[in-house]
Amino acid sequence: MPDSALNPNLLAAYAHFEQSMGWRLGSYAKTVIYHSTKNHVCPICGGPKRDYASICYSCTSLRQQAEALDVAHLMADRIRIANYAIKFDQMYRVMDGYKSDRPESKDYCETLKYVLGDALVVH
Repeated sequence: MPDSALNPNLLAAYAHFEQSMGWRLGSYAKTVIYHSTKNHVCPICGGPKRDYASICYSCTSLRQQAEALDVAHLMADRIRIANYAIKFDQMYRVMDGYKSDRPESKDYCETLKYVLGDALVVH
């Protein structure tokens, strides 16, 4: 969400964008959550982790491999994605369908504008 010190017109535009996105995407565009009150979300990738671990098993393994190869300094601090697209669910159909030559691809392209817009605004 944008900082409240920003231009009121920008805040209003963002609120309108969020509302329009909600109408278009409904409940199938699940965004990734990066924080948890129970400390069960990896702050790097958004995946599950144990509450006593600072990062998840996968990120720990990748970090160890990078350190062994002496390339840890090249790794990203955070990995961010906009939405999950699990094979054969609605988001998958959108991500696969926008590039097809089917009648619904125009609608999928419109939906993708909201997904990408959200990624750019939030991330």
